[in-house]
Amino acid sequence: MNESPPSQPSTTEATLVAAGEAEPRSAQYWIRWSTCGEDSRADQAAANGGRANGFVLIDDLLEEPGLSIGEYRVATCDRAVDLLLVAEDPSSSDQVTLLAADVLLTELNLSVGSKGCDAVEGAVSAGHMLLASIGYDAGTSSPSELSVSEEESVRRIIEMLGRYKANDLCD
Repeated sequence: MNESPPSQPSTTEATLVAAGEAEPRSAQYWIRWSTCGEDSRADQAAANGGRANGFVLIDDLLEEPGLSIGEYRVATCDRAVDLLLVAEDPSSSDQVTLLAADVLLTELNLSVGSKGCDAVEGAVSAGHMLLASIGYDAGTSSPSELSVSEEESVRRIIEMLGRYKANDLCD
């Protein structure tokens, strides 16, 4: 998996290809390219001109265009990293939180020009709608019990976004 900053040459890491052709980045990649994650590359991004020169941090995307999961606005770097840690270790959380983490990870990737397709855009949209309909709020309250249909939808969307993360959905 390519772990370099979007669209910017680096002496130590390979670069992305043109926007819309890049492989999706891992959760660990985004955790590193933040101001609050372990092994943060924020200083490297700043030293190379930041977002204007293609060194995009999670923090940049939280500011503009801003990121929401369902109706929950991901407002801080710490909250984004907490969700990405779930995407990194799916066994660490419930399926609804995993869905939110996968939607966030996919949104981050699509925001910087990673390869997309109708299937992934449909899965992200369905994920947002489902999370909004069940009242997802990043764990500040418990959503109501999921119906069998909602549970199946969560499972299908996670599966599809997993294929996207594995670069096996948008060929």
